Amino acid sequence: MSRRSRLYQASVVLFVALTLMNCSSGSDGSAPPPGTTNGGGGTSGSSNQTVGITIASPDQNASTASGPVTIVYSTTNFTIGGVGQPHMRFVLDGDPNPYTVLNGNDKKILYNGVETTEPEWLSPTSFRFNNLPDGQHAIVFQLVNANGTDNQAVGSSTALYFSKGVAGAPVPTIVPISPLSGSEVPGPVTVSFVSLNHSIGVNGQSHLHFFVDGDTEPHHFYNGPGIDDENGVVYKGGHTHLVHWHSPTSFRMFALGAGQHQVQFVLVDAAHQPLANPEAMQILTFSVAQSTAAGDFDLEPMIDASANGMAFAPGDQLFYTDGKGGNVWVIDTAGGAWQRRTTPFYHTEVGQLGEQGLAGIAIDPNYATNKFVYIYFSTPDQQRNRLVRVTDMNGQAGNEQILIDGILAADQHNGGVLLFGADGKLYVTVGEATQDNLAQDPASLNGKILRINTDGSIPADNPFPGSRTWLYGVRNSFGLAVHPATNDLWFTDNGPTVNDEVNLAAKGGNYGWPETTGKGDPRFIDPAFVLEQPVGITNIVALQATSVYPSLYHNNLFFTDYVEGKIHRLVLDPSFKTVASDSVALDVQNAAGGLIAFKQGPDGYMYVSGSTSSGGSIYRVVLNPNAPQ
Repeated sequence: MSRRSRLYQASVVLFVALTLMNCSSGSDGSAPPPGTTNGGGGTSGSSNQTVGITIASPDQNASTASGPVTIVYSTTNFTIGGVGQPHMRFVLDGDPNPYTVLNGNDKKILYNGVETTEPEWLSPTSFRFNNLPDGQHAIVFQLVNANGTDNQAVGSSTALYFSKGVAGAPVPTIVPISPLSGSEVPGPVTVSFVSLNHSIGVNGQSHLHFFVDGDTEPHHFYNGPGIDDENGVVYKGGHTHLVHWHSPTSFRMFALGAGQHQVQFVLVDAAHQPLANPEAMQILTFSVAQSTAAGDFDLEPMIDASANGMAFAPGDQLFYTDGKGGNVWVIDTAGGAWQRRTTPFYHTEVGQLGEQGLAGIAIDPNYATNKFVYIYFSTPDQQRNRLVRVTDMNGQAGNEQILIDGILAADQHNGGVLLFGADGKLYVTVGEATQDNLAQDPASLNGKILRINTDGSIPADNPFPGSRTWLYGVRNSFGLAVHPATNDLWFTDNGPTVNDEVNLAAKGGNYGWPETTGKGDPRFIDPAFVLEQPVGITNIVALQATSVYPSLYHNNLFFTDYVEGKIHRLVLDPSFKTVASDSVALDVQNAAGGLIAFKQGPDGYMYVSGSTSSGGSIYRVVLNPNAPQ
């Protein structure tokens, strides 16, 4: 790598804007990181203050004269103190050994733990290089907590690129900034970068490609008017939940499993062609830490499988869908030694746009005699979603019948979760296909939860004559559960930038989308539970009293989330209709990736699928040894 490339790699402005993800993103915590101050040097309890470091001189990309160079900076809501207090580090020209700036009673700069006069400490907001050689230089600054860890607040890192004694040629350059190359970080991971001398615009203009873990298909990163977390990162022509646009210089990666990962950055022109100069391509490597489970539960891996939907069937069978592969697979679970069959039970060509693919699956309550299996998928023209019923004929699907066709599809919000209710009817979640108005349109099946007979016909006691609609005003539900004590149907719904919901389903009910989300609008049915900071709630389980877990968990609701990879617990009141308390039942810090399919098995255990950029696994949810009994 050339000297120029090494210098540019160290040159950035870290802009980690902690915006919410429109299809639900995780929170970075409500308490300020250590070292955050209220302006007077005291620790603040507010999370609304902006922590930052700003370089006042020299200007970014400046060309300075030969001779000493003075660096002038300022901090916001952060006090740089002495030894044992919050302070600042900086790295010069990619040197792996950082400098430490101390103010307070110490007033000095350390290099490798030893005081140095090059650079020279001048004041609490400046230092001077007296012997810096002529050429191009890069300094990366990082605010540091009192315990020596990097401050994670917005704006706590920045960088400066300048030339001394020479004029720097404007070269299009991409510089990965965070996480540091080779570092180990918890998930989800915010990746930040700076693009120098290259404008990242909207589709049809110059922009950025990046490739994850050797994938040959690029993610397209855009910026400019109208760009947000819905359209700022495009993968295979559509939105992806695995990566969200986060700011003009950052994106957030969800569902990264524990272990090493690689992101390759490539600057491209308006025609998506890579720029020719070597500085236009860089590779960032980092690792996601393996975490110890927090909460009452842990995950026990059962089998490697990327499952979008799961359904247990008589005969020690677990059916699951694999999304864009268009397959339904069967796992034989007898004796606890899970084995996937070598050929799929069912295959069809499916839409490949965004969230499309083969989604939900359900097993008929009378499967033992009729062998019916129900499957929901996006059609290969990417325009429709379809529900079919097939018959299990000695391990292979046959006699396929279309039950519902022509449901509008989009790159996201397609729905497709299937569940049989206690009444023997099949319930189907259908998203509004990103057309908000359809959720309130009685002529559309989108934005609804449907209820049908096993042959696809409309039950006579549905709330709207001649309609499959059971309830409406739904944005994008990924979860259905029947409570074992009441036979009530519960469903989840994902909010936009706020308010993921868990709802008690009411016949003919209107749940408000797009007029409102969350609680408090008397025109609509309030959700039973709201997460104001959305996490992408996926599926939900109402735990039966026959489970293998202690009785305090029986009749509780558990739901999974995609963004943070957690399992959440809701304790209901004695009526089993109102949420009395909520907690996080399991947190492995995204080590299993985003959690998607979630079911209670016939053995009483809960099972969940985790999805990462490199694949997925199905896990048994087991009790932690120290959990309450």
